[in-house]
Amino acid sequence: PAFAREPKARQGKPGAEDARGEILAFCAIPRSRAEIADHLGLNTRYLTKAHLTPLVQEGKLRLTMPEKPRSKFQRYVSSRKARSEG
Repeated sequence: PAFAREPKARQGKPGAEDARGEILAFCAIPRSRAEIADHLGLNTRYLTKAHLTPLVQEGKLRLTMPEKPRSKFQRYVSSRKARSEG
């Protein structure tokens, strides 16, 4: 019908899958949480809970200092697994 609405294109923050793909691409070199959050325009706590922790658990993102996961010098880098899938 003429009155049916077309779905609006999503604007603003990327969806979860888009964000995770962007994180993996951006982390081809080691990046801090702040750098990743800045790049995506997200809060660091939200970024960590919604994206970084799941990506690390899935083995797609690695910690540069796994023995000190809460270090202020911690960086995240895409794993070989993520690069071979992408």
